[in-house]
Order: sequence, then C-alpha cells, then structure tokens
Amino acid sequence: MGTITNRVQKLHDTEIIKGFQLELDYQKLGYNIECIIELNAKESIDNILEQYHDNIIAAHKTTGQYDVILITRFKDT
Repeated sequence: MGTITNRVQKLHDTEIIKGFQLELDYQKLGYNIECIIELNAKESIDNILEQYHDNIIAAHKTTGQYDVILITRFKDT
C-alpha cells in the first residue's frame, strides 16, 4: 500500500489530482426532496445564498432568462 500512497501523493503534489470529493447520501440524512430552482434575484444573489445555505447543494450564476440556478435538497415533512 505504500507504493499506491506515494503515487497518489506525488500526483497530488504536482496538482494532477486537484482534490478529493466527499459524496453524501442525502436520503440517509433525511433530505429526500431534490429541487432545481431557477430564479431572478431582486436582491443580491449572495444574500439569497446566505439565507438558504443549509438547503443549497450548488448554485450557478447564469446569463439569459434566469440570474441563478440552485440545486437544493429538503427534508420530507
């Protein structure tokens, strides 16, 4: 296993591996509802992200019809 660890470390050090990603099982956490929300922001997008940060998985600022697209998760009530 030392050889594998050394190779991965070398790839990380040379920035070929840019990082490691954590994948959550949202259903086990009780977040069974996934929503994609497209919205036009009348206020700062940063304020919206701050207000709803517990439910936002990803936020993408866009051009065109909508200002931002949010990928969200909510608990089933």
